[in-house]
Amino acid sequence: MVALHLKMRSIASLMRPAGFNEGLCDDPNGLLSLYEASYLAFPGETIMDEAKTFARRHLKNLKGKIDPRLEEQVDHALELPIHYRMLRLEARWYINMYE
Repeated sequence: MVALHLKMRSIASLMRPAGFNEGLCDDPNGLLSLYEASYLAFPGETIMDEAKTFARRHLKNLKGKIDPRLEEQVDHALELPIHYRMLRLEARWYINMYE
């Protein structure tokens, strides 16, 4: 329960009254982490739904502007988030990616 409270508090700290802080758009690793974390939301957590939409939109805009390896991770996450994948196959994918 404490971890959930900390997750929500840190996501809420990224928000401004008009939405998410646009300064986050310059941090592809942070956006990718936010996108993946948004899939851990409970039903009815609107802030996490907003985080998912925000991160997805900006990750798609970053295509072609970031490191190719990171772009491959972004494409992989946008295709299907890590929390929905089989862990063993996911580990194999990362091993192959770094070879």
